[in-house]
Amino acid sequence: MIRVRIGADEHQLGWEEWEERVRSGRVPDDALVQFEAVTRGEWVPAAELEMYRSLRNDAAIAWQSAFAEGPPPVLTALLVGVQIRIWWLARLPDVRSELVERFTNWTAPALENGEVWRPLTMGILHTDLFHIVLNMLWLGYTGWNLERALGRANVLAIYVGAVVAGSMLSMFGSPDTPSLGASGGVFGLVAASTVFGFVRPDVLPSRGRRLFGMAMLPYLLLMFWSGLMNADTDNWSHLGGLLTGLLLGFVLSPPPLERPKGRNRRWQLGVYGTVAATLATLYVVGPRALPLVDHEVARLSRRDRAKIIPVPGYRSLEWSVPSGWQPGAGPGGVPGFRSVAGDRTFAVRERQTDLLASVDAMGEAWLAEVRESWPEARASEQEAATVAGHEGRYLRVVIDPQGEPRGLEWWGAVRGVHTLEVVWTVDLAFAQRLDPLRDRLRSNVVWRDPRSLVSARNDVAYTPNSPRARTELALALAEIGATDEAMALHRQLRLERPDDPDRWIDTFRSVSLGGIDAPVQEALWAEALDRAPTTRVVVDVIAGLDAAGRQQEADGLADAAWTAQPGERLLRRARRRRALSIELTPTGIPWDDAFVPGTAAQRGAGTLETWRAEPLSLEVAARRGTLRATEREAVIRTVCDAFANGRPNDAWGGLLWLRDGAWPEPGSDEAEVIVEELVRAPRWLPDAVLACRPEDAGSLLDPSLAPVRVPANRTGAPLP
Repeated sequence: MIRVRIGADEHQLGWEEWEERVRSGRVPDDALVQFEAVTRGEWVPAAELEMYRSLRNDAAIAWQSAFAEGPPPVLTALLVGVQIRIWWLARLPDVRSELVERFTNWTAPALENGEVWRPLTMGILHTDLFHIVLNMLWLGYTGWNLERALGRANVLAIYVGAVVAGSMLSMFGSPDTPSLGASGGVFGLVAASTVFGFVRPDVLPSRGRRLFGMAMLPYLLLMFWSGLMNADTDNWSHLGGLLTGLLLGFVLSPPPLERPKGRNRRWQLGVYGTVAATLATLYVVGPRALPLVDHEVARLSRRDRAKIIPVPGYRSLEWSVPSGWQPGAGPGGVPGFRSVAGDRTFAVRERQTDLLASVDAMGEAWLAEVRESWPEARASEQEAATVAGHEGRYLRVVIDPQGEPRGLEWWGAVRGVHTLEVVWTVDLAFAQRLDPLRDRLRSNVVWRDPRSLVSARNDVAYTPNSPRARTELALALAEIGATDEAMALHRQLRLERPDDPDRWIDTFRSVSLGGIDAPVQEALWAEALDRAPTTRVVVDVIAGLDAAGRQQEADGLADAAWTAQPGERLLRRARRRRALSIELTPTGIPWDDAFVPGTAAQRGAGTLETWRAEPLSLEVAARRGTLRATEREAVIRTVCDAFANGRPNDAWGGLLWLRDGAWPEPGSDEAEVIVEELVRAPRWLPDAVLACRPEDAGSLLDPSLAPVRVPANRTGAPLP
């Protein structure tokens, strides 16, 4: 038991109470102390005792006095007042939009445009009433206590460091959404208050222990947990502020207790230097630091992204965009993404054409689409370039909409029928700064073999003798422009079964893509008609002749096949697509075979028998095509002569034949329909007839004089 006399009062203290009173300055130097083990019954001034001097800390006592009765926390009041004033101004719509647009923490503007003040200014900006009320309550409460405990300089360093650290985590952890508010700084102050109470309990008076340490820990955890439960909360900013507050709360000391001297100043300068270096680095690195995300993920909302479970799978095209860019088409209609920081886009498009594509034609088509919107666009000449590892072309265009010039860059590549376009658009004021971003985006475009080719190769590897697997491989090779390899596979398959029409049809599918010389195509058509002259093969040869610009021979082959198989379903469809007659006589003979077009003159029986006996070949197709063209020209001359000579009703036979290829049934209204259609220049009427017909041709014709079908006699010939 220690006895202490302070003036006229005498106290008996236990050791723990003695330590507490000495440390708190409640035992003055001139107090008399009697402790049997030390003073041996004597009353000795406290200042002469080692057990007193080792416990008393004048600096701590001075700090405790300042903590209890020190000056008001001006810095905290200033921070709260400034932020309330800014919020009040933000109630004006124009001011609000300017503040949000220019001073929120937003990754794209900060890195793309060099607006590196945003991570700092977001810490004093609020637009929502509930948001600012909650933050200012915590800032005022925690800042008031911590400023008295650590001093203004330390509190300012904690607040600035916590705001910027939280902004940095938010910028890269959640780059697709802007953020604002003092939450990061508030978390830093609350975390520093919590740590300070744990690391300096020896100097805290009993009242102070209710403001720091364990008293603050539940609030800190509750605040962070409530943020995690709210999908709209910027938890990255909270985390950055919390970690910064924990660190600085551990290393910073109250100025009177600072050991060694100058330690606080070094940490404060370190905070400000780190902040300045971070912002300078952001400005210099800029677009190089923009986080990229897969374009398919970029199309999803933030909530949907959290639900994604990565599933491995093959994709022929992969490309990335800066996180936070929004879906939007680039110039020329190429779908892509648009920045929120300026007039810039990045777009990638993969397409499949019907024929082997030309990269030069692709560039011209894209430029034509651009000039539909900007006729004055200035374009460079196409030049060689590499696109996703493939040889391609490059084109640069400059447009000047409303005095804000933009640069458009187009890259294109072709692999057979598969095409790839990459389009970059940038406002020219930032073009040089954003060149590294453009290069990053281009380098991330990966264009692999199409899925059909990969699948076909796998199938052939597993079943090398399967005709279907090899056929699919040949077709996939033809689609990527590997024509020689594809045709070699088709040739091998045809040699195995030359009479199998499916193998010829598959060959024609590859041939139809292009890339085959005309003599080779003709040889294939001739051989197919000789070895497998089925209807499907014939229809494919007709389509091939038509695609090659040999329409007359295509019509001739369609006539020869119709003669051999009148009424056949596939041939009927093919002839209807070509606007050829599908009419049959009552005995099943094609009208074109039974009668001379445009007249009632019957063909001779020998002619029909000769045609039926002819094989389906290109020579027969050419002969029949020439005959059809000659007879059609005769019909056209007859119609034009009838109109020119003032005998319009003599044109009825030709008009009916040009439209339907036969006379109508008795009682049909086809003649009235023709009269109505002649006013509108119908598509079935040849250009020569359109040119020679009078403007009032319909009114000159008498529908009652149009020929109609008459019953056939026993031989199949119509009665006179």
